[in-house]
Amino acid sequence: MNAIYALGTLRVIAPNVLLDRFLVTVKEECKATVKNNQNVLLLVFRHKDNSTYKVTIRSNAVKTFYENTAPQLKINWLKLVVSKKAQCTLLITSCYSSG
Repeated sequence: MNAIYALGTLRVIAPNVLLDRFLVTVKEECKATVKNNQNVLLLVFRHKDNSTYKVTIRSNAVKTFYENTAPQLKINWLKLVVSKKAQCTLLITSCYSSG
């Protein structure tokens, strides 16, 4: 891991600001891709709440997940940060386990 950190291409984000930082990063990257006439492929791998379709960010335990105390990404928030001019493809592979 030290070699990966040394490259400066990996950011470690504190769990309590992960969702906010994610949204800011998406916004910044979408602006850059519009400027450079590129496409964005946004991949999100995380848990989802089956009843609300929100994606849970930073859930460390099942108890936290089910109590909905963990921050949750809403699709409307992504719509706000992704520029309408951006060519963005979103793939969310959210798992839901009822047991």
